[in-house]
Amino acid sequence: MFGGLALSRHKPWLKATLEFASDGFYGAQKIKQYPRFLRPLASYFIPELWRIRRHYRIARNTIVPILKSRRHQDTIAKFSDFLQWMADDAKGDEMNPDFIADIQLKMSFAALHTSAATPMQLIYDLCSMPEYLGPLREEIESVLVSKSPVDKQTLMQLPKLDSFMKESQRFNPLLLETFERIITKDFRFSDGFVVPAGTQVGVPAQAIAMDPDLFEDPKRFDGFRFSKKGALSDDKESQGRLQWAASNLSSMAFGYGRHACPGRFFAGFEIKQIMIHLLTAYDFKFGDNAGQRPQNLMVETQMIPNHQTQILLRRRRN
Repeated sequence: MFGGLALSRHKPWLKATLEFASDGFYGAQKIKQYPRFLRPLASYFIPELWRIRRHYRIARNTIVPILKSRRHQDTIAKFSDFLQWMADDAKGDEMNPDFIADIQLKMSFAALHTSAATPMQLIYDLCSMPEYLGPLREEIESVLVSKSPVDKQTLMQLPKLDSFMKESQRFNPLLLETFERIITKDFRFSDGFVVPAGTQVGVPAQAIAMDPDLFEDPKRFDGFRFSKKGALSDDKESQGRLQWAASNLSSMAFGYGRHACPGRFFAGFEIKQIMIHLLTAYDFKFGDNAGQRPQNLMVETQMIPNHQTQILLRRRRN
């Protein structure tokens, strides 16, 4: 998806994309400890920030030659990936190959770790609530019998899996807040209340997901909450508002309106395929914790799955 076979098999690039997000995360936490005026100097003493510069060099050294080689080939016939889409749509300064390489690396930050965190949360939920394994496997197997290979239409015929994903997201969102912004100048409301410049504001997405006015018994995990509600309506629009990738005023994990995450639909298809494989091919359980779900880690407004938990997997015999 990102850059075809050449990019997906380039080991330095793959290593850089995996480390870029973690280095960015830890580097940001460290640089924030310094006063703003000292940060340019302090950046030279933070190893994660050194490595980020190296990741950018690797990205450019990898992607720029690929772009140059493609200019001499029939790109429409041979290439259909994000790298080519960017090159085709670039205008002005965006046509600089270094710019395209930098954007590719930033896209990896947005795509890889977020898509990995969601299946982790789903596995933790299934290990702590194994009663959902049977119904989910039955739904998947009933659809896969008549649909081969798995395509987008197949993935849209799994309401129970989609509902379980959405309920897990409701309890374990990647961000407690969305629409985070910093006020650049004093803002005065009509009643005279002033939000001073420099204030960080956001929408409390996780609190909205736990609002009893929007969700019945919101603190109870009901994996099929949304599929049961969707089955009561024949209205396609109403059913669409209940899907995992939906963005509306009662479901703001992906933002809202023009600022909603543009990759959420692709991420949904990707995560469903991961879960289909895990559910049909493996049995799994906690290796420790006596069946108790591990507590999420909270970092500022982020909710991160606990990476210290051991999961045991065994290939299913049937």
